[in-house]
Amino acid sequence: MSLPVEQTIDIDGMAIAWREAGSGFPLVLVHGMGGGSAAWQAQYAGLSGRYRVIGWDGPGYGRSDEFADERPLVADYARVLAGFLDGLGIERAHLAGHSFGGILVCAHARRHADRVASLALLQAVVGYQALDMTPERRTELENKRHDDIAAVTREEFALIRARAAMADDADEEMIERAARVSYSTRPRGYLQQWAAMFQADIFDELDGGVAAPSLFVSGGRDGTSTAEARDRIAAAMPGIQTADVPRSGHVIYMEAADELNHLLGEFLDAQGGPR
Repeated sequence: MSLPVEQTIDIDGMAIAWREAGSGFPLVLVHGMGGGSAAWQAQYAGLSGRYRVIGWDGPGYGRSDEFADERPLVADYARVLAGFLDGLGIERAHLAGHSFGGILVCAHARRHADRVASLALLQAVVGYQALDMTPERRTELENKRHDDIAAVTREEFALIRARAAMADDADEEMIERAARVSYSTRPRGYLQQWAAMFQADIFDELDGGVAAPSLFVSGGRDGTSTAEARDRIAAAMPGIQTADVPRSGHVIYMEAADELNHLLGEFLDAQGGPR
């Protein structure tokens, strides 16, 4: 299946881009750092036979506008996501969030529980505010990413990050495919999301619990979203299902696309399938 055409919609004066395939009950895919609507090609192909599969470009990605604020919060992304769903006429949806996107879909579920049919956290991270480190160390790490971006071209940075994120035996063709998704990432939009990551704590978004059926999918060779992070998140979400894909690094939607599609399909089927 070819990649669906990117479309745009105006959300309160902000252009937001997305791609979609299929029809029926919506499944909304929310990318993480360096991702984008183009990241989900295998999921459009594998899941659009039964669902309206939608992948957005978060603010500052693809053809989506950036925030005016250099340091937006997860709440700002959640506000735009809710407006985006409103703009597409989506009252209720299955939500799947990868990495930072996992924090974002939890933030949406916290604010709009009645609009979430199910929640899939794909290698979700906890956010830097949830980690045990000093404010000085957080600042140091945040600034280092700024320096890393400034030191190389966009293409070089994308390749460096793809190699770091994927399993150590990932082939060069797959690394290049993952990097190509990030080639179009604008540094300002990326660094705005990076700033939000440093102010984020997924456990704040999980406070009070999540009512929707939930799934956590982890990669056995993922060095970004660790087994410890998975276990901490699962402990804060009683009843959540967990599944592990042993051979995958952090780019599970490419590295283990068939396994991920199978897990998501089974999970959605258990919720009654398309509605």
